[in-house]
Parts: sequence; C-alpha cells; structure tokens
Amino acid sequence: MRDRPVKEILIDKAVGSRELIHHFPLSESARLSRLDSADVAFPGNGPDNIPLSIGIEIKSLRDFLDSTQNGRLHGRQSRIMLQTYDVVYLLVYGVIKCDPETGNLMTLIGRTWKPFQRSKYSEPLRYSTYAYCIASTESIGVCCHELPFSYLPSNIATTRDQIAHWIFARYQWWSKRWEEHRSIRTLDGSRKITKNTTDLETMGLTDNQLLIANIAKECPGIQFERAMAIAREFDSPREFINSNRDRISEIVTVSGKGRRVRIGDKTAERIDNALDGRI
Repeated sequence: MRDRPVKEILIDKAVGSRELIHHFPLSESARLSRLDSADVAFPGNGPDNIPLSIGIEIKSLRDFLDSTQNGRLHGRQSRIMLQTYDVVYLLVYGVIKCDPETGNLMTLIGRTWKPFQRSKYSEPLRYSTYAYCIASTESIGVCCHELPFSYLPSNIATTRDQIAHWIFARYQWWSKRWEEHRSIRTLDGSRKITKNTTDLETMGLTDNQLLIANIAKECPGIQFERAMAIAREFDSPREFINSNRDRISEIVTVSGKGRRVRIGDKTAERIDNALDGRI
C-alpha cells in the first residue's frame, strides 16, 4: 500500500488542470489542491475493500506525443505517479483519426482534416507511431484512455465538459464497495438458451426443459441441437443429472443436413464425468 489515499476528488492547482473545477459535475464534487503528481486524484475501494489511491494525468494529443518523445512522460511523470498511486490513468484527448490511404495521423483544424505534424517543417506523423506511444505507456502499468472527439466541436470548453464527466464516472466506479461491482461478478450469459419467438423449437420447451437444456449445454461436446434433444428426453433436471451414460449415449439428434445422429458413447462419457466433477 502506498501513501494514504485522498478522501475526495482533488484537482491540481496548476494551470491546465484547475480549469476543470468549473465544469459539472466536478464543480459540485471536487476541490483544488496542490498535487505532487497527476492532474486529478481521488480514493477508491479495491478487492476486499482495501483503500486505494487513484491518479489521473490528462494530456492533449500534442502534449502526449511531445512528452513521450522527450522522455518527460516515461522518465519522470509516469514513474512518480506509479510510486504515488495504486491505480494510474492517462487520458489523451484530441480530434483525431487515421487516414486509411496514407496511414497518417489526422487532426481536425477548423473543419478540415489535416496530417498531424510535430512542427511546421516536420514530416506528417504516422498513426502507428501514435498507437505505439499508447502501447509503450500501457506497458509500464499506466491505464491509457483516448477521447477522440471526432464528431464534436473542437473547442476547449466542450473538451473539458467531456473530461469532467469521464473523471466523475471513474470516481463513482471506484467509490463502490468491491462486492457491489456486479459487472465484474457475472457469469457469461451469451450462450444461454432462451425462448425465442422466431424459433418454434425453443418456444415449445417447458420451463423444466429450458433449465435442462441450459445445464446440458455447459457439458463438454454439447451444442444447441444436442442440448435440445437432451431437454426433450428428461422430465426434470434431477433426472438428467442422475441418468447413466448409456441412456445419454442413445439420445438422437438431427444434424443440419437432416441426418439423425446418436450422441454416442464418448460424448456420453464426457458428460457423465462432467456431472461427477471429473472434467
């Protein structure tokens, strides 16, 4: 554990950071302070609700690329932030895109997309170079995020409004107790078999059969068609779980080409082992 975490959202008093205090919702939930590193800091709750300190550095596209080039970001800023905070974010903002024909990094100037150049006489920067800098920053343990306001007016007030909401969303997330984060404590439901009004096969299932199908599809070697066949074979989930492999092996499914195929001994054995916890 590093330094004792802050107790609220703190915004650095330095020019470039302090202007965020005027933008909602930070205008109602933050205060200015002198930070040794990062532009914004606030407390968080980690696993087992261990208190954490969160630091956020905010950089424009040009500042990010310049500080990466001259070593200021990786050589000093990132190192100090990683020593000071438990979790470090780097937020890079700018109106950018990749030119699909040239591979150049493009930035919006007025209403015109133009190649990004470090100076007036330098060559246009490749988008891959920008992406490389992002990857390098992530490799040392900094969480990089990009806010490319490609469809928004490119003025600083709009940018700060977006940044203020981005920061407050992270503050709210980290303020929750760890066990309250349901989004990271869920099971994969993407393969769940449900009653679909466009599928007469699933609509014909009873609630018992639907539960059997969803239990069966978690077993090795069982896809949708086999899960449906198993669901129609048994009257209850308990009957399926207590069944022997011989009965399961004789269950017939219909392939996509209309061919009738038994589940077979090998798959039945794998299901039997799975239900006994011998995967």
